[in-house]
Amino acid sequence: ATPCPGECSGHGQCVRGRCFCEGGRIGEDCSLKEPSRYTALAFGERKAGYVKENGWRYFFMNTKRGSSSLVVELELPRASEYGSLTPPVWFYLNRSEPPSETSSHKAIEVKPSSSESTRATLTVEAPGPHSWWIGVQGSKIGGASFTVRALNIYPCPNKCSHQGL
Repeated sequence: ATPCPGECSGHGQCVRGRCFCEGGRIGEDCSLKEPSRYTALAFGERKAGYVKENGWRYFFMNTKRGSSSLVVELELPRASEYGSLTPPVWFYLNRSEPPSETSSHKAIEVKPSSSESTRATLTVEAPGPHSWWIGVQGSKIGGASFTVRALNIYPCPNKCSHQGL
């Protein structure tokens, strides 16, 4: 039997080296409590949010073994939709724990356009069976509205029989 990280901290069940956490617990080893400022994100689901000046919003999801890539999208509305300049935001992706300015797997600054909505994408190839965290941080000059979505891409068997991507 493959051991689980930290024996699931006594808050989950170990199945083939992966912890399945009981309600209210998250993380690869179920050691983290699920605070209200963290929002679960189902694959394919779009979640709208707002982040305050210098504030953070977090989302999390679990990838499974066999996925070829994890794709996370952030969309900012057109700056003119709100009648004033929408400040940029920082978009982070991190494995196992919420991201921060100094600890993240990937990070990019997203600057809104005045003529159309702005999309940014972070991709992780072969994400493995892990917990992944998305962080959106407001800039020092103001907050911003956004929409976030995650896709878990699986390899297509038999090249999708030439019927798909």
